[in-house]
Amino acid sequence: MKPLLLSLFLTLQFISPSHAQTEKLLGKWVLDIVLSEDNSLLPINDIQFSTEAIYVISPHMIEIQGYEQPARFIGSSEIQLGTRTLKYGFSDDYLILIESGSNKKLCLLKHTDFIKKYPEFKEKRVPNLSTEVYEMNKLSDVTFQHPEVKELQFYVIANSPLLKKKTSGNFQFTIDFLLSPENFISDILIEGINDKKMEAEVRKAVFAANQFYRNNTGKTLLVSTPFQFFKMYKSFDEPTKKVYDHYLSGDDWYAQNEFEKAIQEYEKGLNIEFDKKRFTGLFYEDYIIHLGVSYLATNQLEKADKTFRILGDETNFKIRNYLRYFSPKAK
Repeated sequence: MKPLLLSLFLTLQFISPSHAQTEKLLGKWVLDIVLSEDNSLLPINDIQFSTEAIYVISPHMIEIQGYEQPARFIGSSEIQLGTRTLKYGFSDDYLILIESGSNKKLCLLKHTDFIKKYPEFKEKRVPNLSTEVYEMNKLSDVTFQHPEVKELQFYVIANSPLLKKKTSGNFQFTIDFLLSPENFISDILIEGINDKKMEAEVRKAVFAANQFYRNNTGKTLLVSTPFQFFKMYKSFDEPTKKVYDHYLSGDDWYAQNEFEKAIQEYEKGLNIEFDKKRFTGLFYEDYIIHLGVSYLATNQLEKADKTFRILGDETNFKIRNYLRYFSPKAK
């Protein structure tokens, strides 16, 4: 394991509020790491060890992962967020949040500072195109400013009656399109819809959505949006059911910190062929992460690294801190 350079947070002090400090709070913040009370890393099987959290803070509102909540700044460095109270302070470029009743420290960086520190999160150019097009990612400076819905998926569903009827069943498709710096949508590609009338409705809704996009990157972006609707267990074929059962059996041991026994169960499902992409968000992502954590807990670092990388690289928030601190490939 690499030495942990966490001294930055040892000097954290919560200072008296001021207008300048409140102004400093405003903007978009990205969670870098969550630390324990003594500034050490969380246990590796803590769900917050590596997770995604993006906060957008305005004078009277805080948006967390797309969900807005009224906020009130009170007392000595506190934020009232509904029934929750957050204590906040600054350490260099970091915003530190501690929720009342918790000993965990959420350490966030301003959106621009995060990308500067971790340049792997910059948009990557799409290869083999004659024009410059970049892949939009979760940190791209793009907003969807519809007055009632915050994401394209909900807008498309609301404006496609035929699609809306499919949301209660098992149905998946993807939409790709280009978004220009002037917020114009073009080159719409829809994969997975065989009904021509439904596809026409969806295409019309996507094209109309350009009025709500704000692309602040100055780049033409490739936007890829998956749509997945499930009736949980009814959507499983026999191979998927077998993998899912091994996942549940492994999780029973995982919850008891019996990591060697968890590995035995998890590994039984690894070589079963099934639609991994389709079920990633449903259970496969957690399955792989829990197996990777179990390998770490039993000091099998190479296996852990290989397992986590099934889900991607350091730009995947669900695994980035495992790779960052434990990968043999880490710098």
